[in-house]
Amino acid sequence: QLSSEKFIENPFVKGGRMYRSGDIGRWLAEGRMEYLGRKDEQVKIRGYRIETGEIESVLQGHPGIALSAVVAQSSGEGDKELVAYLVGKEQDNTLDVSDIRAYLSAQLPSYQVPSHYMQLEALPLTANGKLDKAQLPSIDGLGTLRSHQYVAPRTQSEKQLAAIWEEILNREQIGVHDDFFDLGGHSLKAIQLMARINKSFDVDLGLPLLFNNPNIESLSNEIDNTYWASNEIVEVDADSNLENFSI
Repeated sequence: QLSSEKFIENPFVKGGRMYRSGDIGRWLAEGRMEYLGRKDEQVKIRGYRIETGEIESVLQGHPGIALSAVVAQSSGEGDKELVAYLVGKEQDNTLDVSDIRAYLSAQLPSYQVPSHYMQLEALPLTANGKLDKAQLPSIDGLGTLRSHQYVAPRTQSEKQLAAIWEEILNREQIGVHDDFFDLGGHSLKAIQLMARINKSFDVDLGLPLLFNNPNIESLSNEIDNTYWASNEIVEVDADSNLENFSI
């Protein structure tokens, strides 16, 4: 039964046989075949079947990337997320994760864009020279690439938001300038995030606000403006007659 699945009739040579190798490729317009990876390396992320080799192929077309490996790792909640391990062409330069995400988003659907990026000096290899996935470091939130330099939360709203973000994204030390989507956020997590924010701040904010303000600093400003406006807080002078105000 296994042989019949792997050895099939050759449609090009009568009476001949062909072997299904498990490699995946696609014909390009100019007649070349592009190798995309192995069929047994397919992963399923949020209901989508994904070829990690296809993502690696696109990554290695980036001018700053020499080598790449993409794997699926389980997050703290048990969900699988794509992690990209990158080796830069210039070892002394830190890769720009925002630039890489934009590069991938222009060529791949959103569900194929990795949630996490980690820069390595070299990819771990087996004795046969193949990628040793077991030796790839796990994502710990601190070793992954950042879009911006870390700036700690300063106001009460920023601290409250940072705590919610860290729980939803399962990461530590999120700065006020870090982008939610660069940190691994996606549509499902965005819905969870806004639900938690609305409950915590007692506001009614929609998803578009997060897409327009994807970092803690700008989102905090929007929430503070909404909160103060909705509660009709007014500022009075210390010598004013408070009987004239309704708070």
